[in-house]
Amino acid sequence: MTGQIQNVLQMQQSVKPISRQSLAERVADELRDLVLLEKLEPGSTIPERETAEALGVSRTPLRESLRILAAEGLVDIAPNRPPTVANPTVDELASLLEVLGSLESLAGELACVNASDEAIDKIIGLEQQMQNTSDSSEPLAFFQLDMQFHQHIVAGSGNEPLMQVHQTFNARLWRARFISSRQRVNRPGTLKQHRNIVKALQKRDAGRCSLALKTHLQAGFKNIKSTLNPEGNDKRQGNHSVVADNKQKKGRCGAASGPAQNNTVDKTKSSTSVNSKAKKQTSKSTSKGRGHAK
Repeated sequence: MTGQIQNVLQMQQSVKPISRQSLAERVADELRDLVLLEKLEPGSTIPERETAEALGVSRTPLRESLRILAAEGLVDIAPNRPPTVANPTVDELASLLEVLGSLESLAGELACVNASDEAIDKIIGLEQQMQNTSDSSEPLAFFQLDMQFHQHIVAGSGNEPLMQVHQTFNARLWRARFISSRQRVNRPGTLKQHRNIVKALQKRDAGRCSLALKTHLQAGFKNIKSTLNPEGNDKRQGNHSVVADNKQKKGRCGAASGPAQNNTVDKTKSSTSVNSKAKKQTSKSTSKGRGHAK
């Protein structure tokens, strides 16, 4: 009898949690792309019933995925209200980017000391891949490479607490960083900054690498600010949300594929059709009224 109980406990521990968690994470991946590509626009509601149907899942994994995205700062969840796509102000993004800049600056400094030659070679390879595919890659694919580049630098620091804190802040800035990464007009400057970071890493010049990363993040915020606040009216930026500033432009500013660091990796082509279906369903529910989630 004792043996049977132990077998049941082992099954519960090894099977059920893995299955449920993986489904919620897959749904979170799909929703993250919808948010980042603004098929679910900043400030819009996410109707649970229609979204679950579009993605072919029940509401339980959908709600779990929304909690994942809420922890990443991409979705806002409040009692007795349907979840909404987060819509931070420029000032809020600036405060988060100040912290992230310091974290990545420290990570670069530590990576020069602690990273193995193999780890640095991986970072160099990602930088070269971005250089080679800059003109041909889709914005989301380029961004995913960009984030892998930064995450490998942070991992190269060998500092676990730093990696954990960085993951939290980077998750909340995922969409904002995509906005910066997708700007092709600023791409040459971004690639040059990456090259400076790599050169410092190759020479294991901690001070130079730290400064290069901080400069890179500061340039990224300028890209974000110029996109979200194109008129440059600083007096209004603290009161204006991202979606309000976006509406000043014809083209919507886009995405930043999602945080948990493992979520930056490759999406299958099947996600495109699911995303398209979700867009149609959510658009349909919007026309009926924003408050359908149950």
